[in-house]
Amino acid sequence: MLRSNRRRTRGAGIWAAVLLAAMVSLFLYGWVGDMFETRTLIRPDEGRYADISREMVASGDWITPRLNGLKYFEKPPLQYWGTAAAFRVFGVESWTARLWPLFSAVFGMIVLVFTAIRLRTVQDALAIAAVLGSSLLYVVFGMAITLDMALSFWLTAAACAIALALDGPVRAPASRWMLVAWASLAAAVLTKGLIGLVLPALAAALYLLTTRQWALLRRVRPVAGPLLLLALSAPWFVMVQQRNPEFFDFFFVHEHFQRFLTTAHRRTGAWWYFLAVGALGFLPWTPMLGAWALSSMRRASGSSARAAPIAEGDRGAAERGRAGAIRQAIFPRNSPDRFDADRWFACWVIVTIGFFSLSSSKLPGYIVPAFPALAWVVGIQLRQVSNRSLVASIVVVVAIAGAVIAAMPWIGRALDARYEPALVVGFTAVLTESMVWLAAGGGVAIALVLARVRLGAIFALALAGLFCWDHVMDGARLFSPMLSSRQIVAEAFDSERDALRTAPFYTVEAFDQTLPFYLGRSVVMVNVTDELAMGLRSEPERGIATLEEWVARWRALDIGYAFMSGDAYRRLAAAGLPGRVVAVDRKRVIIARR
Repeated sequence: MLRSNRRRTRGAGIWAAVLLAAMVSLFLYGWVGDMFETRTLIRPDEGRYADISREMVASGDWITPRLNGLKYFEKPPLQYWGTAAAFRVFGVESWTARLWPLFSAVFGMIVLVFTAIRLRTVQDALAIAAVLGSSLLYVVFGMAITLDMALSFWLTAAACAIALALDGPVRAPASRWMLVAWASLAAAVLTKGLIGLVLPALAAALYLLTTRQWALLRRVRPVAGPLLLLALSAPWFVMVQQRNPEFFDFFFVHEHFQRFLTTAHRRTGAWWYFLAVGALGFLPWTPMLGAWALSSMRRASGSSARAAPIAEGDRGAAERGRAGAIRQAIFPRNSPDRFDADRWFACWVIVTIGFFSLSSSKLPGYIVPAFPALAWVVGIQLRQVSNRSLVASIVVVVAIAGAVIAAMPWIGRALDARYEPALVVGFTAVLTESMVWLAAGGGVAIALVLARVRLGAIFALALAGLFCWDHVMDGARLFSPMLSSRQIVAEAFDSERDALRTAPFYTVEAFDQTLPFYLGRSVVMVNVTDELAMGLRSEPERGIATLEEWVARWRALDIGYAFMSGDAYRRLAAAGLPGRVVAVDRKRVIIARR
């Protein structure tokens, strides 16, 4: 019997190794393949963050971030520095701009798996890796140039270091892992500001309130840790404030408190916005999350029922017993005298989604830092739930894929209202193929569950999900020419290359944030502020406030170029604006004055 169990364990390990290798290969094929294909930068985020780094390399100023030559203080500079360094080594290319989020996503997985191996088992670590590496939102933001994946990595590194530092008895000595956590928090602050401290602090508060393990506070290195954080993060804030007196008010007041408390940024959403984004973004594992929630509620109900006779005659004690049972069901822990990593990551998920749900500013990428912790919670549950529950969850995934295929005519009609029919036909075909792959992977996963190869089933569904999302991203690229200036700038360079690099260039009543990157230079904004209003107030000479002033300058030029919408060009040409069209796409034109 012992030999048989060893043989079965060894066989499961071989299956796991093969499936993990296959998943990592597809994972890297999707990300690295996309990267080296020089995929088009999409406005606004990808163009913005790539151009800020390009400006650093061009100007040599690595303290004051600039977008299109204008001061830009919405975010700290760590990702800009990393991307600018890559530009210096590999050249200013779109694939180079993708290195930072790519490595953030990959190393985020590595850190989480390392921590799971140390604190759980190898099988749990593999399940967690499968869940995280195939979740829709994690895959998408691993391929996108935003700050969300970098913030996710640094916060995940901090959360994992805290778990490693506090693992063991509550009153154990302090660990050096805690200094790694503080250093990671410093990097998170340098990536996206105070949120790098707020989320961990709230998660820690929730953990302590639900465990009452107050002795842990003595193990977090409360003196050395904050000093290390300040030593790593404060110098840039001091230097940028010295050079730019307007920085403090804009960065801390406008970009932190006003963004959270007001709708000034016009990124509003319902209170359930991030619940919906999380449910969609966590596919194909969302049904498993639902199964875990139902299981937790059943455990809570069972625990309450068992606790009731003990508290009979004492309503207050009964209520406390039920509350404790519910708390234990949602935040299960093994021992009140030991740090509980599972509860810690559950607190991280709840705080991240809850915090941003309260914010008046909402974008899908905000909750990416919750996904590694969510993968931890669900990955462990996948190893523990019954075969019946697991099969039922996978059946829901297959049903979702089938529902998307059935809804394809309605999806096509909805897209037809905004995009060209040929693009819609191509995308819906790709989406249909992707859903077929997802459903097929679900079928294989069900068969493996029934064959009692659970880890194989988890990886089968993960591979199907990863392939599906990568294929959907391929299809979405069909729309990229409408969301970027790459093609129209390339067309202009074909005939105007030398002059385009030196002659005055204006963007009139519109600003595509990919334009400076593909031109390789800043442009003058005419009658448009976009999100660069602060920069234009600081340096008004870098813009032109009115259309009339620009028309007068344009008429006086010997040579120059202007980028504008087709409608604006037709209106101005009808009013006698001189110029010839040198490049045109579906909605915009570049004209020349010579």
